[in-house]
Amino acid sequence: MDYNVVHLLTHPDPYSGVDPDRLLRVVIDVAGSAVLEFEAECMIPEVCVETAGALGIAGCAVVEFDDVSCVLRAVGWSSPLAGELAGELAGEKVRSMVDATCGVVSVGPLDPSIGLAAAAAREGIEAVATMPLHCGSTSRGCMCLFGTTGQLNDALVAAGGLVAAVLGAVTGNAVMCRRSSALAAQLSRALETRIPIEQAKGLLAERFQVGVDEAFRMLRAHSRRTRTPMSRMARSVLDGAAVVVPMQRGAAKSTSPVR
Repeated sequence: MDYNVVHLLTHPDPYSGVDPDRLLRVVIDVAGSAVLEFEAECMIPEVCVETAGALGIAGCAVVEFDDVSCVLRAVGWSSPLAGELAGELAGEKVRSMVDATCGVVSVGPLDPSIGLAAAAAREGIEAVATMPLHCGSTSRGCMCLFGTTGQLNDALVAAGGLVAAVLGAVTGNAVMCRRSSALAAQLSRALETRIPIEQAKGLLAERFQVGVDEAFRMLRAHSRRTRTPMSRMARSVLDGAAVVVPMQRGAAKSTSPVR
């Protein structure tokens, strides 16, 4: 853990606006989230609200990097203004935000050219700190902290980085878990489809004393001839509802239809 964070948590400054106990609760709650039950749409906005409150800053938002569409988009925020600022920064692809997705923590004044700069100034937002959300070597996006230039010092940014590190790990693991579950389901469905085909091949090979490749060609030809999916045709062969005969002159002949 960063020395600045340790000092902030063990020697809290009552004038800093940081609530170390609340910050620890945020980290513990995120770290204790069940990966299989993690819902980013519900969890991340709550984390942003709690993080902004714990750090005593004007706002916090999380921007995610969509690896499908390859764009940055805001997915959670502590206030509507923080969300709009994060969305605008993501849309403009501000350099600091792009750096953050590559692993570089960046702190700097809010770009005055941003359309919401005036509204942000009225809420005490002068600067933004962006930090990566990492899971292993993969970057999921970044967390944005909004506040005054004086607030976003090394200690506070390091504390926000602790939340970002835990959140990045949990969100990344949740994504990988969902992908693994989806892949397992696909493989299970493929296996359920493949097993009857393999069994039908074996039955035909034994019945007609041919190789399994020849048996497969017989099954495939009959399937095409009757316009029946292979898996359904295989089950029909196993059930005796379809009778396939050896191929003659390159063609497959059948004697009874699939029922």
